[in-house]
Amino acid sequence: MEGWWSYDAQGSNRITEAKIDDTVYFNIITQKIPDIDPVTKISSEISIQLYDDDGGWGNDPDPISVREVMKDPITGKEIQGDLVTSKIVSGNRVSYSQGINPEDVKLNDVLAFILQHWSICNVYGEVHKIEFYVKGSQSNKMVKWWEERYQHLKIYSVWSWKGEQCTTAVKTALQEGGIYMPDETQKPSGILFDLKNVFSTSKDHFLEPSKEVIIKHESVDWQL
Repeated sequence: MEGWWSYDAQGSNRITEAKIDDTVYFNIITQKIPDIDPVTKISSEISIQLYDDDGGWGNDPDPISVREVMKDPITGKEIQGDLVTSKIVSGNRVSYSQGINPEDVKLNDVLAFILQHWSICNVYGEVHKIEFYVKGSQSNKMVKWWEERYQHLKIYSVWSWKGEQCTTAVKTALQEGGIYMPDETQKPSGILFDLKNVFSTSKDHFLEPSKEVIIKHESVDWQL
């Protein structure tokens, strides 16, 4: 058996590391595996578990779930081979660090995770919390869009092969709820600016400006 990571679906451009937002592929070659298992008398199956290593930052590797892919998500062309898998993240670092399911994560769990030293949580930049209130009908639309895409409100990932940025899903969900967010916004600094200019729409907080709190300052030692 042989396995390796690559930048292309065909497995020609082998790699040993990748950057955040890169689309990478895991390729595997097997031999002498019978089509029918001689013991169970049913079709043979292979079980694998892939891990996302954090590059020696002191964190345990994150498990990666995999799915079978028949077409290259970038080119749309059929992929030759019996098994090609692409990386999708079905959980999040908060749930993994606590050993719980993503749907069991609460807001306080996320905040506590972020406030840890960057070597543990990998969050070393300045973190802002923006608070505003929307009508129930708007909230329902945002939740509906998010759950249709990720199957759960507390799961999130970026589809970089479609040109998405880390801000895309948040911006689109807010737009689905009727909150004005410019289509041109791409960078985190841009969406921060837009969120700071949102006014609440709920009955009890109508037209109140959003509230901003810096809950974590940029770490001074992350570049040392």
